[in-house]
Amino acid sequence: MNSAIIDMGSNTVRLCVFYFRDGKPETLFSRKETVGLAGYVRDGELAPDGIRQVCETLKDFKNLALKFVPEDRVHVVATASLRNISNADCARDTILSETGLLPEVLSGEEEARLDFVGVSHAMELSDGFIIDVGGASTELIRFKEGRPERKAGLPAGCLALYSKHVRGPFASKSEKKSMRREIRAVFDEFDWSGAQCPVLIGVGGSARTALRLSNALLAPGPRDDTFPAENLRVLRKMFENGNPETFRALYKIAPDRVLTIHPGLLILEEAARRLLCAEIRISKYGVREGFYIDRILKLSEGSTACQSPT
Repeated sequence: MNSAIIDMGSNTVRLCVFYFRDGKPETLFSRKETVGLAGYVRDGELAPDGIRQVCETLKDFKNLALKFVPEDRVHVVATASLRNISNADCARDTILSETGLLPEVLSGEEEARLDFVGVSHAMELSDGFIIDVGGASTELIRFKEGRPERKAGLPAGCLALYSKHVRGPFASKSEKKSMRREIRAVFDEFDWSGAQCPVLIGVGGSARTALRLSNALLAPGPRDDTFPAENLRVLRKMFENGNPETFRALYKIAPDRVLTIHPGLLILEEAARRLLCAEIRISKYGVREGFYIDRILKLSEGSTACQSPT
């Protein structure tokens, strides 16, 4: 069943048109727009100009999606972009009125669960952790014997940290310390007792960008989807020291993450430090694929159903 999912995140809005083949979701078409909704949050509310901006993006994406699927197969999923604001109902009403689309707002725990559903269809899981660094939140999932054991949506994301702590284009020494204090305070709320894993599974744009930067600037990892956890610290230091080669590589790989990659690396580095992990492995599936599998196909894990594009 072809379906379009628009993921309305705090940093980016992404359209993916999926179909199901050989037991896995495949992407027929995708498009991404950096909207930066977390930067439009003022006094806990999403400002009218932010709502207008996302409405324009959603209208464009809906028109694109309708080239592939009927209107009833276009779904909008919102994460921390709406769940962390006090005027979420007003924003949803405006979006519905302007675009004909009504976003489903996922709780932090539900977002983490769908991350797990997506990752578990991309790779074999036994014991460990998944981390998804978003624009306004970080989802953390602890799994054991291939099943999620604890899930949490932590209120710290790369764009929200940048918007809250950094005044100029790049963080000063005191601003770096301020971001690190907030990350550690937020992570202290998670139950880390007995938490340790050799490989941390990363989901989302910050983790994917870290992998690509690591491969471009440092020694490649043992697999094309894996890099040494130590490289997070090295990359973070390269950005903090203003290494020009580092910024040139970032402009080529992910120019939309120039402002948010440093706080994203800080979050990933803190998680890796607490888990004493040696490697970071990147999953190509995450919450969008998990939503498609769980909500649209309604498949339980291990299903062997197969459909072709229609």
